[in-house]
Amino acid sequence: MVRGNQRRILKAAEDICSKEGLRFTPKRKEIFKMMLHEKKALSAYEIADCLKAKTNISIPVMSVYRILEFLEQIKLVHKISSINRYSVCSHISCKHKHLMPRLAVCRKCKHVDELAANNSIKESLQKSLNAVDFQLESQQIELFGLCSGCTAK
Repeated sequence: MVRGNQRRILKAAEDICSKEGLRFTPKRKEIFKMMLHEKKALSAYEIADCLKAKTNISIPVMSVYRILEFLEQIKLVHKISSINRYSVCSHISCKHKHLMPRLAVCRKCKHVDELAANNSIKESLQKSLNAVDFQLESQQIELFGLCSGCTAK
């Protein structure tokens, strides 16, 4: 079941695909909806297993990876490279531009919070990188720690 905020995010994702002339196929949509519902970073294997358990849809893991790659390219999900998991972008339905995602990832339960944009961090980082003649390829920061739920346990 898709709830209010999730419905708005799903609609925004559909609009992004439509505007870009891309197909939001039933499998892409189903994986996206499932990820919205889970609210934590998931691996392709976990997505395939969860999809099978909750919807009885069986999809090969390689197909899940291709769908996740598609969703990542159009900025609907973030790949958390250091743990090879994916999380839905929490700013899909925002009207402002997000230049550098900063993801706070709980190392225990894999809950992800996307932190608010702050251009001064990006500018400071870019200045430091320019000083060492370094070309940045990924503009995403992954921060690891414990969420309040896991700290309390």
